[in-house]
Amino acid sequence: MRAPDVIVVGGGIVGLCCAADLARAGARVELLERANGVGEGASWGNAGLFAPSHARPIAAPESVRLGVRWMLRRDAPFGVRPRPSLAPWLVRFLRASTRARAEAGELLQRQLCMESIGVMRELVGDGIDVGFRQEGCLTVHTAADGEQRAAAEAASPAGVAQGARLLSAGEARALEPALTDAVRAGVLLPHEATCDPVRFSAAMAELGRTHGVTVRTGVEVHGLRADRGGGESAGVTVATTRGERRAGHVVVAAGAWTGRLAAALGVTLPLQGGKGYAVEWDLPAAPMRLPLYLHDERCVTNPLGDRLRITGGLLLDGLDERFEPRRTLPIERAAANVLGVRTRPRLTWRGLRPCTPDGLPVVGAHGRVPRAIFATGHGMLGVTLAPLTGRMVAGVVAGDPPHAALARLSPERF
Repeated sequence: MRAPDVIVVGGGIVGLCCAADLARAGARVELLERANGVGEGASWGNAGLFAPSHARPIAAPESVRLGVRWMLRRDAPFGVRPRPSLAPWLVRFLRASTRARAEAGELLQRQLCMESIGVMRELVGDGIDVGFRQEGCLTVHTAADGEQRAAAEAASPAGVAQGARLLSAGEARALEPALTDAVRAGVLLPHEATCDPVRFSAAMAELGRTHGVTVRTGVEVHGLRADRGGGESAGVTVATTRGERRAGHVVVAAGAWTGRLAAALGVTLPLQGGKGYAVEWDLPAAPMRLPLYLHDERCVTNPLGDRLRITGGLLLDGLDERFEPRRTLPIERAAANVLGVRTRPRLTWRGLRPCTPDGLPVVGAHGRVPRAIFATGHGMLGVTLAPLTGRMVAGVVAGDPPHAALARLSPERF
């Protein structure tokens, strides 16, 4: 097999977008995925929202407060499974969870989200069919003080920036008749968009293949080795369960596992797997029009063609992939309380989102290994930021003028 120009490690939506953009720019690309298909990890169970409203990093003062409050709840929507190896990550997380850093991170990520939506619209204009719709998202409040919280959300700088519109309970139900009387108020975010994440992964894989990407599944990468020194012949050797492969550049987009591969190159990437859950129902059991954010239940709902998907939960749990049935119960209760869903779900799922301690993605090369580009740490914004990440990574490999955000997303910040 002819050596590729670039090897992309990881066949999630971020890796797929990177591979497609690199190939469209003229590179010979080989994508390696350890699973038997692409888009089968956290990308599969994503809610499918392009959500600037979710741009606030997890590293924020309110996350610390809620984490302490929910620490003893086994079904809490946000939690940490304490263990010694988590301590260094938590120290970085606490240092990053200041008001000033959270607001700066939120502003940056909101800008990136809007830019990524623009890239997604270009892809759709080129014929990519992913079920993309930009019809807005409705946040609903069910707590006793829901009206006040909704008003504060709509009037906040983030709400104003996104053109948020405050809705009464009746107005919210007029937009989404599936809502029950539990809803006290709503906030319409008109610029949010959605897609079907499963179709998105499949479409980007096909786009990549169309432009020459070789996709190899069932191939696990267990080591990376960069040549010392620079020069035209420098490159990276990728050790896999199917032998070694070599390329001029490697893009490491292996989600929560990227930190282990980075360590082989002498690069520290403090990543934790943020375990999230998804539950699906047949759409006739829960007919819906709009994607929703259930604020007080910390769940996101999205009608995806013939099915309704609700996602929720973030448990910082390392790389533990165990399924815990009790973690889906709050999602099912939310479906019953807010949407009146009474039937049993057709499937449940869990996956690991890659989370950095400052809540921002890692995109770019490290000075120690300039031929290795990292694309990970997107947390709950993997689908939202994947189109832009692919374009940014292709620019790094091509040596284009760097995107303005790369300095803040650099792996060297750790």
